[in-house]
Amino acid sequence: MNGETNRIVWRYENGYLSENDLARGLNEAIAQLITNNPARSGGGGAVTRWASALIQKLDDLIDAARDSLAAREYRHCSEIIPAAAKVLATTKSMIDVSGEFQSVLESYNDIVERVESEDLIRLRTIRTIGGLVAEAESSLNKLEYRQARFITRLSKSKLDALQEKDGDNEDRRLLISNRISDLDGLRRKAAEVGQNGTVGLLSEGCVASLSRVVSESRLNLAECLVADLEFDITGAAVFLRTVRSFPQVHPSDWLIDLGEAESVDHWSMATMGVLTDATQTMLSEMQSLNARAVAVRDQLNAVGMES
Repeated sequence: MNGETNRIVWRYENGYLSENDLARGLNEAIAQLITNNPARSGGGGAVTRWASALIQKLDDLIDAARDSLAAREYRHCSEIIPAAAKVLATTKSMIDVSGEFQSVLESYNDIVERVESEDLIRLRTIRTIGGLVAEAESSLNKLEYRQARFITRLSKSKLDALQEKDGDNEDRRLLISNRISDLDGLRRKAAEVGQNGTVGLLSEGCVASLSRVVSESRLNLAECLVADLEFDITGAAVFLRTVRSFPQVHPSDWLIDLGEAESVDHWSMATMGVLTDATQTMLSEMQSLNARAVAVRDQLNAVGMES
């Protein structure tokens, strides 16, 4: 459009085109902008949410082009029209990206609703995608539609993989179910030594949600969540093994502040606490044995001296 408007103005300025024909050509270019304006044609709802300023800028440029044409400022009008065309192209791109983002947002919310358990939603698989969705929305708000498109499509690829069903692979389903059973077994063992049955990331509702996801044949999603859990509760497993190795230490003393533990580091701290207590207990026992040995030795020496 830039080349076309400049060409007809040049022809007018050099006497090859009448003023009426010039005005008609510029007016047609403006009318084309108005016709293609998503906001005025009823298709700008998605854009308005993300970029009301962009729509306003387009309207302002169209109005400025009209005013310049009415004032017979043809050269200025021919410069405004291409600028408006660029804003229009950006607006259309924003509509496309907004549509893709809305679809991704619905898919993400669907996964969150299916998982239900807050413990699972906090895991890195869902948390990472949630971060991408938030970043895509932020880019849309900043009118950075190219970056928004890239992040949105990246999110979509990850969500599509998680949403994919694999109902025919019974061996894979059985393997994941066995891993969930192992996690449930760890939860039960942890409940035996924990306070009020709490073991941080792993809860009864969490295990039930995983089993439901498997029953829906969403094995990709289930497998990722199980892997996240297995990694995050590694510290809990080490803690439990340590507790079983030192039965003289009361483990609930170290679970009181760990009900909301969300990382291996929290459980590592608990393990160190148990080891510290166990070490102190053993030192106390050694000191007691040493004191008794000294007492026995003193008694023997006293008997020897009397004889």
